[in-house]
Amino acid sequence: MLAPKGKKCLNCEYEYPSDADSFCPECGQKNSNLKVGFFSLFVNFFEESFSFDSRFLRSVYRLFRSPGLLTLEYNEGKRARFVPPLRMFLFSGLIFFFFFNLRYGADFDQVRKNLIIENEEVSEAEKKMRRDSALNEMKKDLTELLGSDIDTANLVKDLGKDTSTLRINLGGEHIKIDDFPAFMEMCQNLSPEAVVDSLGVTKEGYTRVSLIQFAKIAKDKGGNLFSFFFGSLSLMMLFMVPFISLILMLIYIRNKKYYYIDHIIFVLHFHVFVYLILALYLLLYSFTKPYWLIVFLGILIYAFIALRRVYSQSNKKTLLKLWLLTNGYFFSLFIFIMITFIISFYLF
Repeated sequence: MLAPKGKKCLNCEYEYPSDADSFCPECGQKNSNLKVGFFSLFVNFFEESFSFDSRFLRSVYRLFRSPGLLTLEYNEGKRARFVPPLRMFLFSGLIFFFFFNLRYGADFDQVRKNLIIENEEVSEAEKKMRRDSALNEMKKDLTELLGSDIDTANLVKDLGKDTSTLRINLGGEHIKIDDFPAFMEMCQNLSPEAVVDSLGVTKEGYTRVSLIQFAKIAKDKGGNLFSFFFGSLSLMMLFMVPFISLILMLIYIRNKKYYYIDHIIFVLHFHVFVYLILALYLLLYSFTKPYWLIVFLGILIYAFIALRRVYSQSNKKTLLKLWLLTNGYFFSLFIFIMITFIISFYLF
């Protein structure tokens, strides 16, 4: 239901030859009167909302029911019925990171507080109890993620030690902190610049900038760094899409049917599926404790069927290219995470 039509466009002031025009031929804005009644406003809101909802649900249904079919139909020009791939990617990513933060946000914060003892007078027994609590919490989360009990001794053994000396190697320059607990207390009481000055690093450059950032992390116990880092992961995934699409294009270099943009569409649709599956996985954690290995295998099977349908190659070739794509994907993911963490370290 549209609001009453006007005699000229309120956006570009184009004068309509008749009141029959529903859209301005100059700028494309709807032909509607500025004075809109409450009922029209209410109806227009729900029309837009349910229009998006219906298209999103239709797109998700097609995505789950027939792997690769949504990509095929989109590339064939059947687009009006479905949500654009990039919008689906952003919306499903928002859903996933919401559930991820809901599931692990409090755990990360608690572990951070327990591993780095706050600036207060506590006994050695209390410090040990806090560290043990943090290690147990980390083991619990790792066990849940892997779906079975694991030996975390080698993974977190250094975190359980009460070390008092810290050595930092920055670009070949070695910085030694003899009394690490005193250094942490200093970070709480002084500015980051003053802390670095106390270490004898006064020359401007990479080493000083890095140490200042390290002192900032120590001052707020890593809170801002990890908040900035996890907040940047969704943006990281967006920047990673063109890179993964390039790998996919190189894997199917002999396929002349699809251009680079078509590979991007495939990668976007695949990530929508992964986001929604992982969001469902996190949602069901409290009820069924599903195993991550089953989810991972399900994603691989989905990717195989989607590649097989979209690129129309034999099972043997598709399986080989899935193996290449999986290795390239996880290597790229590792590189992008490292880059994101380094950027977060210097910009948080």
